[in-house]
Amino acid sequence: MKPTRLITLLAAAMTGLAAFATEFAVLGDSYSTFEGAIPAGYVTWYRPKPRNPNNVINVAETWWSQLAEMTGMTIGKIDAFSSTTICHRGYRGQDCKDRSFITRADRLGRPDVVLVCGGTNDDWAGVPLGEYKYGNWTDEELYSFRPGLAKLCSELKRDYPRAKIYFILNSELKEQTNESVRTVCAHYGIGLVELRNITKANRHPDRAGMFEFARQVAARLKADRVIRNYTGEEHPYLQARPAIENDSYDWYARHERILREAKAMAPEIVLIGDSITHHWAGIESLGGKDDPNTTSHFLAAFGDRSVLDLGFGWDRVENVLWRLRHGELEGLDPRRVVLMIGTNNLTPSPNYPQPVAPEALTEGILACVKEIRTRLPRARVTVMGILPRADRASPMRSAARAVNARLAKQAAKAGYEFLDLSSKFVDGQDERIPQLYRDTVHLTPAGYALWANALSH
Repeated sequence: MKPTRLITLLAAAMTGLAAFATEFAVLGDSYSTFEGAIPAGYVTWYRPKPRNPNNVINVAETWWSQLAEMTGMTIGKIDAFSSTTICHRGYRGQDCKDRSFITRADRLGRPDVVLVCGGTNDDWAGVPLGEYKYGNWTDEELYSFRPGLAKLCSELKRDYPRAKIYFILNSELKEQTNESVRTVCAHYGIGLVELRNITKANRHPDRAGMFEFARQVAARLKADRVIRNYTGEEHPYLQARPAIENDSYDWYARHERILREAKAMAPEIVLIGDSITHHWAGIESLGGKDDPNTTSHFLAAFGDRSVLDLGFGWDRVENVLWRLRHGELEGLDPRRVVLMIGTNNLTPSPNYPQPVAPEALTEGILACVKEIRTRLPRARVTVMGILPRADRASPMRSAARAVNARLAKQAAKAGYEFLDLSSKFVDGQDERIPQLYRDTVHLTPAGYALWANALSH
């Protein structure tokens, strides 16, 4: 190939890479707040101490944190102020010029993407719609929604000429508000993301809603080629994400404890999984031999070997992926890693209405294996088959068998050993053996002893 041709191709490739966004900023209202992540003096709605009944209690659960996780973009300025309107008029006719979207529009730095999440309070406060007007606004006109939105769009286009700008339109607003946003954004060539089916609590997105919020924004950015891709786009329910369900323990506190204490344990064996793994060492334990909370049957199973229990009740594949990517294996050098995950992906819940198909779940478990092998290349990796749960007629049984069959087939290629104990936990009629289960899912000490014996080989 001629040198000039090679230079041309390299230049084109570099140009193509530069075209993808690397940083985004947010201009928003309460949906985009989180205590400590927005400018000082701004009113915050989301915070670590939750507003009942909403369950978003960690900044990692915000839609914009999850968008960064999905897309690989970095988070720029989050200029979000609770209860603010786009125009200068707020609730009960209050003058909000000092904190309106228009006033705050020039505070976003130099992002590649500007995401405006607003209009909700204008709608809920019943501010006047006003007339469509695209220039020469009077101060009085900016106290109405349509001229205020036009002014905002005009200033965003002026202040961020290089950025791709999107307006994120909340679900459940009045149609006249929706149509106003569509009309004004079309006039200025601003992209529109109309949210659909965002679950909420106390009128604000909950954990499941935040994830779906981020997913819909990521999908639009991918469709517009603003980003190269986003993780898990083929299987949206297998994207890395933090806690989904509520449980009797603090998911985030357990994660932070692992980051503080796991390395000092110098574990020879690391167990990764959901509540089945979590309960083995005990709800309050990481498996330490000197920890009074560690169960006696856990200590009996492993003797003098140092074992770290990274089980989290209610976890799914998505949660394990998130934890692996957020430091839980950092600084560890175990001889063996044992992964048991997937049963909760087959279980519908209010936050997770549809079970994952076996093909997709297998891919998610393989993604976990890849994360483990990347971080701990010297470790022996054992993947456990999904154990039988519920009764033999349950659809979860056949789904688990399908996943296990796929995992067995992929083991040699993906570099792990596969250990399926399913046949040992059921009798000749395929019913669960009662002595091994304390309920329809979790194990008795006898069940854990069977698992431990299998690992000893």
